[in-house]
Formats: sequence, structure tokens, C-alpha cells
Amino acid sequence: MIEDKVLNTIRDRNMLSSGDKVVVAFSGGIDSTALIYILNSLSRKLKIKLFAAHLNHQIRGKDADGDALFVKRTSDKLGIPCFVEKFDVPGFARQEKLNLEDAARRIRYEFLERIAAKTGSNRIALAHTADDNIETFLMRLIRGTGMKGLEGIPPVRDKIIRPMIELYRSEIEQYLSSKKITARIDKSNYETKYLRNRVRRNLIPALESYNPNIRGSLIRAISAANTIQDFVESKAKDAFKNVVSLKTNDEIRIDIKEFLKTDPMLKGEVLRLAIEHVKKDLTDISFVHIDDIIDQLGKKRAEIDLPGIYAIVNKGMLSISRQRPQKSKPAQFMRKLEIPGEIRDESGGLIIEADIMDSVPLSELHAKNPYQAFLDYDKIAKPLIVRNRREGDAFSPLGLKGSKKLQDIFVDEKIDIDERDKIPVVEDGSKIVWVVGYRMAEEAKVTPKTKKVVKLSAKSINRR
Repeated sequence: MIEDKVLNTIRDRNMLSSGDKVVVAFSGGIDSTALIYILNSLSRKLKIKLFAAHLNHQIRGKDADGDALFVKRTSDKLGIPCFVEKFDVPGFARQEKLNLEDAARRIRYEFLERIAAKTGSNRIALAHTADDNIETFLMRLIRGTGMKGLEGIPPVRDKIIRPMIELYRSEIEQYLSSKKITARIDKSNYETKYLRNRVRRNLIPALESYNPNIRGSLIRAISAANTIQDFVESKAKDAFKNVVSLKTNDEIRIDIKEFLKTDPMLKGEVLRLAIEHVKKDLTDISFVHIDDIIDQLGKKRAEIDLPGIYAIVNKGMLSISRQRPQKSKPAQFMRKLEIPGEIRDESGGLIIEADIMDSVPLSELHAKNPYQAFLDYDKIAKPLIVRNRREGDAFSPLGLKGSKKLQDIFVDEKIDIDERDKIPVVEDGSKIVWVVGYRMAEEAKVTPKTKKVVKLSAKSINRR
């Protein structure tokens, strides 16, 4: 009997214990209707209490209202307390910029968790079947996945249990027919715009033409993937502890040097553990996304925008957070620099000095120290101004005809994006004459005709 098969699954997987309270997700469809009847028939033997929970997603109009009524009447007939609610899932999807399926899944799980808390239930039963497992396996394969995606739908995860995960849909339909139990028909299950429906109605029958027992073969493959994945996850959890330098609810930081020492087989799983900790799930995270992060780790800095998370490579660390960190704007800095004179640039940690030099041979003015610059006194306006960079800053670097954006110079010099705002520039009121530590301006250079030289120098405040 089908009840015995479900009972064996429950016992083999330690899904339920005596005294458990179970919220059953009851949509009214074929699978969930079978689940609530089967669990109800086993409830005395298992010594469990059931609650039915139904969410009207407000997607299917009058059909959805009919589903809710069917669920309530069936639950009353079985003597099971029932909770029915409505939620505007299409509106939520638009607001959060999610596809309809993802939005429905999120709201549905939140609803089930809430009903579990309300009823004091420690288990939530879902009606996934072996066919759902196969379809999910093939969908992930089509979209691109690593070993994690090949393990299929877990029979037990936290308080979620799937008692019918070893039943095929044909067995369920036969069970309902033999018991003369009716269920609601969801017409969307026949719409080929959904990938799952195309897999179910087109791909699997095509595969069966090559192997009539393809479903059994795929279930065995999923089982093998589960065994391998369980082993990999146990090893990855140890590796995860070794590479994580910061762990909060909203962010994980990974030491890239230590991460690169990790066994290649474990790297992807370590990143999935980090992503799942921050994102709370791995929805829409594919093998391609994990591979993209790994490819960026050799760079000095990189930013990767992924579904539901944001990753940044910077200064030997990989940071994974829920959203792009908001950069705080540096304090605006502007000081007049008299000649001679000096100013302190606290943001850059520098003291910048200006001195006048008379009758200095040109050959002595080509200093290699990037923190010194020699300017023609008569080619610059006084006093000089020392400030932060500004949007659109451009100047004419020494040896270059025409002007160049300061942003482009920083990119050419491979200056870390977080350091650029700390680099002071010196201008004479109309043009930039020196980017401290990097380039001086062609327009202010010293020539054989120069009569008076301005020497600019910068030194660390802490080293004075």
C-alpha cells in the first residue's frame, strides 16, 4: 500500500517523532491532496497532530478562490484545523523585481513558517514527489549546475519534510482514483511557458524513448550525487572555518590567500556555504556564478553583482554581502598653500611643503622621488591650492600633449578605487599642476628659460 511506502520513507529518514505537530502545505492539487489524506491515515500510528495551511497567491482569479474553498471543505471533512490566507504575489514580484515563481516560493515559505509558529508545529510537510525530484534535477542541469545542484530535492531540511519524495506521480494518481478522492486541477501545470512543464511534458517523454526506465536511472543518479555531496559538504565545512575572517548575519569575508590553498573540489562548496549564510538560500545561484567569483579572485579589485548578493574582491579579501556596500564620501578637503609654506592633509596623511629655489641647474631637477615636483614659478598662479579630486578632473601630464582625465590616470596606474579619494591634487586656481605621488603638469614644467623654481614635496605626517 502507498501508506506503507510513505511510512517507510518517514521512518528511514527520521522525518517524524511521536508528539510532533505538522503543518501540511495543502494547495488542493493532486499531490498535496494525496499527502494530507495519507498523513491523516498515518496520524494515529505516528501519534502526530496535523494542521492544513493554504495560501491564495491571487494569481489564478476565481480558480484560486475555488482551491481555497476545496481545501477548507476537505480539511473540515478530515477534522484537520485549516488556515487559509491571501497574498498579492504578483504585486510583491513587481515591487521586489522577482520572477513570479520565485516570489510565490518566498511568500509561501514565509506563510508556512508563520503558521508553524502560530500552531507550535515543529515540522512542515511538503508534497514533493520523485517526479518533482527528477524534473528539478533536469532543470538545474539545463541551466548549469555543479554537484550541489545535482543532489536534487532534500527529503529533510531543517523542519521541512517531504514524505512522498519516493513516490511517483502515477502511484499518487492511482491512489486517489482507488480511494475515489478528487483534487483540484491547476491549469498552469499545462502551460509550456514554464520550464518545469516543458521538462515534464516534452523532455522526459523524449528521454523515455531512449530508455523506458529513465526515471529510475535518474533517481539512482540523484542518490549517488547526494552521497558524494554529503561527503563534500562535510569537508567543505571544515575548509570554510579555515578561510573565513569575518562572519556576521549580513556579511562573510574570506581570506583569498587561504581560500586558494583549498582543494579545488571544495572551493565551489565553500563559496556556496558563504552565499547561503548571507542570502539564506541558494535560489538562482548557479555554477556559472560560483565560477565567476573564482575567476575574479586573482584581481587586485573586482565587484560581482549576483542574484540576491554582492561580492567584492579587495585587498586580499573576498566580501560577500546582501547588497552593495555604500561608500562613504570622503570629507572635502581644500587648503591654500603659500609659497613658501606648508599645509597638513589629514585625509591623505601628508604634509605638503612649497619652497622657492633660485639658480638651480636643470639637470638637478629631474628627481625620481614621486613625492617631489619642480614647477616654473612664473607659470603658476599663487597661492596654490591643495584639495581632493573632483568629478571630471583633468590635466596635462608631463610629456603628454593634450589633457587626460584624472580617473584614467588612476586606472592606468592601477590605483585601488578606495585609495583614489585620498590622493591630494595641487592646483593653481585654474589648472592642476601636480597629482601628489604620481604626475606633474606639462604646463608648469621647468625649462632652461626658468628663472625661479618652486619645489613641492610631500611627506607622511607620522614621519616628520
